[in-house]
Amino acid sequence: TPTDDSVEVAVGFAKECGSFLQEFSPRGLDKFFERFRSILHNGGIDKRVQFLVEGLFAILRAKFEGYPAVHPELDLVEEEDQLTFEFSLKNKLDQEAGLDIFKEDPDFLEQEKAYEKLKKIILGDEYWYGAEGDKDSGEELDDVDEKEGEENLGIKDETETNLVNLRRTIYSIIMSSLDFEEAGHKLLQIKLEPGQEEELCIMLLECCSQERTYLQ
Repeated sequence: TPTDDSVEVAVGFAKECGSFLQEFSPRGLDKFFERFRSILHNGGIDKRVQFLVEGLFAILRAKFEGYPAVHPELDLVEEEDQLTFEFSLKNKLDQEAGLDIFKEDPDFLEQEKAYEKLKKIILGDEYWYGAEGDKDSGEELDDVDEKEGEENLGIKDETETNLVNLRRTIYSIIMSSLDFEEAGHKLLQIKLEPGQEEELCIMLLECCSQERTYLQ
């Protein structure tokens, strides 16, 4: 018994492939739509899906106008250059299981040269030279980036992360020391950058403001 989802998927498939089937397999397309007619006749699907099927019949009457077999933007290969492979579901296919096993090619370099020649023939010299030009321009950009990187080695921290870490270190030393002598000895070992001496004084006042004896 077909479900609403399966019928909806079949409708979408028929829209996309109907134009191709109409040209190459009209009998198969007729059987396809006979099944849709029987589904509509039985009435075991949702109203919304019924409207989709009825719309599909309208598309069939319009000979799938607006639903081409191949969209123009995807029709990139000329017909004489196309290589098509036709398979039948009834025939036994050669799986070519040997391709799943890696085998060393003794003529690898010669094969690569032949491949490069074939690629030039297929893609053309303009593409080939354009790719080399892009490569050269990319190398030039890399050189410029390296030079700019060398010039901008000095990085300035604008997030004040180092300042926050310094304040945290000073606070931890002061609050964990047993007396002022131990605190002073540890604080003298901190390497301060020029201009950071003021932060040491600020943190001393902050720590003192949190002590009850200081507030009294």
